[in-house]
Amino acid sequence: MPVKNISLSTQAQNGTLSSPRKMEKFNNWIIESMLTEVGCTPKPGLVDLYNSGSHHDMNYNTFVKSTYSLESTFEKCIFAGFKHDKKLSDLFPKLQEIGLEGEEKMYKATGGINTQKGLIFSMAIIAAAGGYALRQDLLLKVKNIIPLVKRITRGLVARNFSGIKNKCSSELTAGEKAFIKYNMPGIRGEVEAGFPSVCNISLPTLNKFIEKGFGFNDSLLASLLALMSQVKDTTIISRGGRDSLDWMHNYAAAIYSEYITAGSKTRTDLLKQMNAMFVARNLSPGGCADLLAVTVLFYFLEEKL
Repeated sequence: MPVKNISLSTQAQNGTLSSPRKMEKFNNWIIESMLTEVGCTPKPGLVDLYNSGSHHDMNYNTFVKSTYSLESTFEKCIFAGFKHDKKLSDLFPKLQEIGLEGEEKMYKATGGINTQKGLIFSMAIIAAAGGYALRQDLLLKVKNIIPLVKRITRGLVARNFSGIKNKCSSELTAGEKAFIKYNMPGIRGEVEAGFPSVCNISLPTLNKFIEKGFGFNDSLLASLLALMSQVKDTTIISRGGRDSLDWMHNYAAAIYSEYITAGSKTRTDLLKQMNAMFVARNLSPGGCADLLAVTVLFYFLEEKL
């Protein structure tokens, strides 16, 4: 589905911003990367063009509605980064505020279904980092974005998880429970560290498979398998516990090894079988899916410029 034109903020339209066209393109790439991820097919345990995986309350169209509802959210984050002139860590509270507004828009668009709450968090910070990069006349390249992401989120894990051991179990989020039980910081730790799983695992895998002549969809699926074989996905933990995470790591690594040399039909069959196994266990690698969307965005930043 083509990405529709995203209107710029009033300030940009009035010429206040020096790079309104770049900001518009950046916002478009964020939306396009999110749509590309959900359209990547077939993904084990995840919503795609074939089915809903282990998510019985949503489908591809739910994600499309959710994604388009967030256009203005990421536009606001880009502009917040662009106009910020203080310490970058001071920007985080503003992004939280915009992100919560985005969550409300998502829930309104989906009828109360949480499709992309975790991804809103990641993309909002990347959007703001990109806006700040433009303020500094830096190219929207990964090497420029990552240090800014780290500065925006410095100390995030320590702040977010301080005092959670005093909370009642019923008040804890899935991410907080994973941190207490397994010391896994989840997406907060991934973002604060500058998306190492994307920079060191999925983006190199995507480039490797494209260079080998694989199509973009097949290369994305290889990247997803690479993530699933290594990432400590707290969505898997929340659904099936630590044993399920170990199971996913081993299974994904085995399928990845076959995927490299298999023909197109065999690759599809392997992933369909894998999906059936994930559905049977009610498992969804939702954290890996969010990282795949970030992978697509970083690829766009490197290639489209």
